[in-house]
Amino acid sequence: MFNYKPYIISLAEFMLKNGYTVKPLPKVILKKDKQDGLFIKTGYYDPINKEVVLFVTDRHPKDVLRSLAHEFIHHKQFEDKRITPDICDESEITKNNKIVKFEEEAYLKGNIAFRTWTELENNKN
Repeated sequence: MFNYKPYIISLAEFMLKNGYTVKPLPKVILKKDKQDGLFIKTGYYDPINKEVVLFVTDRHPKDVLRSLAHEFIHHKQFEDKRITPDICDESEITKNNKIVKFEEEAYLKGNIAFRTWTELENNKN
């Protein structure tokens, strides 16, 4: 299996330094569960247990790390108390329009942070 640890640490440090997420960082769990189909879960943030769960089987490491950046944004949203667990009782945006703005922020900021981090990492070599 790909060694995610140094990249998770590096991405987390970058996101902390640049205000994309906050301490204490959540625990990161890599799940190897086999999923089928186009619409698999890629990851999620569990605010109760302060965990980011990432599904890694049959995914490119870059895609997994991009999901991590997205979930780190959700961690900051929860830690800033802009989102509470009760707001996210229903996590599907078609059923809960309250979470749309938080998903938009996580996609935008998470992807920008991830792309910036990857460019900086590439320029180190």
